[in-house]
Amino acid sequence: MNEKAKKIYLLTMIIGSFLIYMGYYYYTAYFKKMHYKMVEFDHLEVKFTKGNEVGYEYNSKTQELRYRNNQDSLIIEKVTLTPEAIKEIHQKMWDLMYFDMPDQMIGGSQATTPRFFINMCYTQKCKSITWDEQAAEKPQYMERVRELKNFIESKIEESEKK
Repeated sequence: MNEKAKKIYLLTMIIGSFLIYMGYYYYTAYFKKMHYKMVEFDHLEVKFTKGNEVGYEYNSKTQELRYRNNQDSLIIEKVTLTPEAIKEIHQKMWDLMYFDMPDQMIGGSQATTPRFFINMCYTQKCKSITWDEQAAEKPQYMERVRELKNFIESKIEESEKK
């Protein structure tokens, strides 16, 4: 093999390896998340449960907020999230890397530990997360999930008061 062929071979191997790495590791993650666009947003579901008892449940498609009051009566209200509120929630999810989080972060038993559930549905895909406060295996996500939950609850409360 002559000197020119060696240089071409070496250059091809270096650039080829880099392109394969970029194509596989970088762009596959990018393409997995490309279906989560705001223009394709369908609806948002948020739920809080403790055992078999539902603390509250909200679905932006049906615009129903269900919760229990102090007398343990089920209250159903119609709460409409504004498009601006939905955009803010969607942006907050991107900022907190919601679409990169694992689907389940559960540490305690379902009967005794409060569980939270967030589901974002788009025309082509849905991304849901179920977690509780005792999940110890993914501590790097817990603060972000807690912040996201509080943000969504505040947007629902703001829309409820209007």
